[in-house]
Amino acid sequence: GGGGTFVLLMSDLHFDPSFSGTLLPDGKSKASLADVLIKSSSFVTWLESYKNKVMGVPSTNTYMTTYTTMRPEVQRVQALQDFVTTMCNTCCENIRAIRAAAPNTEPFQTACMSIVRLLDIISVLNFMKMFNSSIMNDFAMFKRSFQQIRGELRADEAEQVAQQSHALHFFLANPNSIVDAVKAAVEKEPGFDEALVLVLDATIAALSTSPALPLTTEKCALLRSTVYLIYVIDGPKCNAFKLKSVKGARGVIKLNPNIPVHGQLLLTSLVVLKSAPNWDDAMERDWTQTDESCAIL
Repeated sequence: GGGGTFVLLMSDLHFDPSFSGTLLPDGKSKASLADVLIKSSSFVTWLESYKNKVMGVPSTNTYMTTYTTMRPEVQRVQALQDFVTTMCNTCCENIRAIRAAAPNTEPFQTACMSIVRLLDIISVLNFMKMFNSSIMNDFAMFKRSFQQIRGELRADEAEQVAQQSHALHFFLANPNSIVDAVKAAVEKEPGFDEALVLVLDATIAALSTSPALPLTTEKCALLRSTVYLIYVIDGPKCNAFKLKSVKGARGVIKLNPNIPVHGQLLLTSLVVLKSAPNWDDAMERDWTQTDESCAIL
């Protein structure tokens, strides 16, 4: 992917964050996305490379060492959670921009493209966190050690760590916490479903023009965004699976049941859709490949 104006910290055949801003016109949206891209590439690299820092269950003579070793990593998890909050706010800003702009104008298209890129980054971060159990295991050892040496710490540090640990436990324990945070934030926006359906129409149109293309960085980003757009749209206020636009995504999903995320990791489209609130198992046949003459890309 191009994007010479962005710092590229990490690149992968199917996920290149520098690529994500190349088609946006210069302006506030591109500058905002550039910052998100730089930070997201750093977090993906960290999630990809993280290995267990704590070997075995801490004991009396290793509690303080475990606490000290893990404190910077816990701060990194906190930074990731803060970053997710920022992306939630940026997604909401772009939904408001879509609703305020006339269709097919530059502000409208810029906001739509920003949503696609943000959702793609969110989906990759969510997946990478989900598949690295080492972070959760080490965090559990950190909490155990902290409880044992809490009395040795300054009162203000102990209180800060206690509050932080409580919040981060839920962030790490929920495999989908990153995507679900965005979903919860977006659902508070008036007309969020109508705005996101317009974005979905754009991704389906882009994918449908050349369904037989190989899985390029561009195509993988569009596919991941399409799947998660449906997931985010669906909820108590809107049954996504009854929408004409969502039904129109079936063909694309059928052709791409497994979407590359990063390295060898694959996202199974149906697994994401099945976790949506209004999914019904009776719909599975509509979303899976049944025509054997149709090649799976």
